[in-house]
Amino acid sequence: MAPTTRLTTLDLTPALSAAVHRTAAVVTANPYSEPELFVAQAKYASGSLPAPVRDALAALRTHQDRVALLIRGLPLPWLVPETPRVRFDFLASQTPLGTEGILGVLGSAVGEIFAYREWDRGHLVQNRYPIASHTEVQASSGSAELVLHTEASFADVSPDHLVLMALRADPAGKARTSVCDIGLALSRLTERARERLKRPEFAFETDQGTHLSGGRRMTKPQPISRAVQVEYAQSLVGCTRAACKALDELAAAFGACAVNIALEPGDALVIDNRRAVHGRTAFTPAYDGTDRWLQRLLLRHPSGDGACIVSDSRAASYPSSYRRTLALPN
Repeated sequence: MAPTTRLTTLDLTPALSAAVHRTAAVVTANPYSEPELFVAQAKYASGSLPAPVRDALAALRTHQDRVALLIRGLPLPWLVPETPRVRFDFLASQTPLGTEGILGVLGSAVGEIFAYREWDRGHLVQNRYPIASHTEVQASSGSAELVLHTEASFADVSPDHLVLMALRADPAGKARTSVCDIGLALSRLTERARERLKRPEFAFETDQGTHLSGGRRMTKPQPISRAVQVEYAQSLVGCTRAACKALDELAAAFGACAVNIALEPGDALVIDNRRAVHGRTAFTPAYDGTDRWLQRLLLRHPSGDGACIVSDSRAASYPSSYRRTLALPN
């Protein structure tokens, strides 16, 4: 049997879970309205995480063996409110649930918290749940299969890691987070395909594209595989026959190596965005307040610029339909 993606799992004892809760209680700033203070408090508090949690996060940060870390048994509020049903950007006055501090200290032990100002009005903690009008949209607000991708691929500033924390699971158990080790997938390719991925022959189709290829409007063609990273989205297209063939080979390798994880309340999945792609299986929401609800945090290596809110350099090239999904101005 071919090898599949491996991840580290850390099951917290009640004592460890309580220790994480005490550490996160130091973070009192509202990440939705006080981003700089939230980042500072979370960074300060992260040094007090219990050693088993801190060590597991450090191992992921320093690329030791696994590409993802699943932490189970994190503390949640006694009562998680109903899953929201409004568009993400309507949560501008979101009241913290108490889980944001936990996300903040976990994330700060791995990297520097940041967000894109074009996403959810720049919220550092991004709430993710299905939205009825987005059923077929390729976004975390949809419920169709969310295809494998690296987060914010080809952005000038993209995450090095991300954290997904489950507040509520899919009641039907259909929604599962998919993760695949990029290096493992690349090892399954032919040498010709690996070399092709290094050429600037891959792009996204978009009505806002600045390049034409075969009569199709696209973003500027770029390589998928570079010296220090691989950036990928299953929605990429090849600009040549050979590029299309290499993409098909890579997609098949990802499919063969991926693992599916059912995130339960109190689970946090930390993903190395430079070494793994992720996605989500399809599911059927009820839109009645009981649907799956995650919170997400984006992380990058320390930048030195002190900015926790940055611009998404790709926003102008997003398809018009996706810009409407994000509620971006025309």
